[in-house]
Amino acid sequence: LAGISGARDFAGAQLNQSVAAAGFRVRHVDPRNVQHADKDAIYAQVWRENRDLAMTEVDLASVRKGVRKQPWVLDASVSRQLPDVLVIEVTERVPHAVLRQGDQLVLIDAGGRALERVSAAEAERRLMIEGPGAQGQVRALAVLLDAAPALRAHVRGAEWVGYRRWN
Repeated sequence: LAGISGARDFAGAQLNQSVAAAGFRVRHVDPRNVQHADKDAIYAQVWRENRDLAMTEVDLASVRKGVRKQPWVLDASVSRQLPDVLVIEVTERVPHAVLRQGDQLVLIDAGGRALERVSAAEAERRLMIEGPGAQGQVRALAVLLDAAPALRAHVRGAEWVGYRRWN
């Protein structure tokens, strides 16, 4: 049984070498739909792990998992565009509010995930939240504000108080 497994591995390696020799190897990475995410970081991570691999050797699920680690990336799909391009279709997170953490302002999505630091000028246009545990309560605040649409337009900030309510 081990001999059969070894023969299969050898045959797979030979196939990959033949595919690469025919020009079907990773030579380009094409991240698409990237507005806010760090395109260079996506490119570098994918390129570093897959450079010059035969297209048949690229683990698309692993590439997707790596790209999804980027703060702005909600989801990604990875495909091969033969003969030599890995296409990364990115779905980015949508900024929702700014979280005040001490003297830092952090842009977050509706789930409370930190996206990037922002300046006070950039933060002025967004809902400002603060307080211990506020980041984990962003969805609950959205539900409250959605229940009162007339009030929502007037709310510029909210503070999570005592792990139980918004001010």
